[in-house]
Amino acid sequence: MKRIIFGCIVSLCIVAMGSDSSEFQIDKNTANQIFVESLSEAGVDPSASSSVVLSPSFSFVNVTSLVLTNDYFEVPYSNSIGSIPMLRFSVSVPVLSKTHFELSLLGDVSYAYKEGIFDAFSKTASGHSLSKGALKLHWLPVLVGIKAAYQRFSAVKPYLVATAGAQWLYQSGTLDGIEQGFWVPLYRLGGGLVIFDTSSWFRGISLGVSTNNSFGTSQSVSGWSIDMGVNLML
Repeated sequence: MKRIIFGCIVSLCIVAMGSDSSEFQIDKNTANQIFVESLSEAGVDPSASSSVVLSPSFSFVNVTSLVLTNDYFEVPYSNSIGSIPMLRFSVSVPVLSKTHFELSLLGDVSYAYKEGIFDAFSKTASGHSLSKGALKLHWLPVLVGIKAAYQRFSAVKPYLVATAGAQWLYQSGTLDGIEQGFWVPLYRLGGGLVIFDTSSWFRGISLGVSTNNSFGTSQSVSGWSIDMGVNLML
């Protein structure tokens, strides 16, 4: 740990004082070598510290349960929606890199939209009467978590992802009292493979599956998805 701190201090001093300083002369290559060695001794890949990866992807979400309830209606969207396409953007930052293992922090934002004629059960009428209405649904999950990748093989790189957060679902339509937004907590677990990683700016194509489940709320949102995307180093 002392060597890591010393390496960081030396590198910062060189940057701050510039190459023309006459009061403090030290070879920059030596300072960089000290910094790299200190990171390596801590088990951190020096190149990982600047490897921010943007991953746009496209998912086909198979909805197993999607029921939203407010004071006036209960809408079982999953009775009518089999699957829904979802656009996703994630950013990952490596925090630990060993010889064949990499652990990254992950942020993920997704968006899906669906409109159509859906069943809605009235909660104000006697007998929970059924109505039909033209409804629009916006679905926006926002999650953070970790990604673990195994880098033993050059052709493919398996990975696992665990994230949690909240999803904003907003419904509107022709039925009086149907318009409302919902914050629904959720967690997502997934995994897959990265292929064609060139270890340059193009970090390969991701193919995976994931499962999504809500928790701690009366709203029911769950499903699983097939995910396809690309990884680009920033």
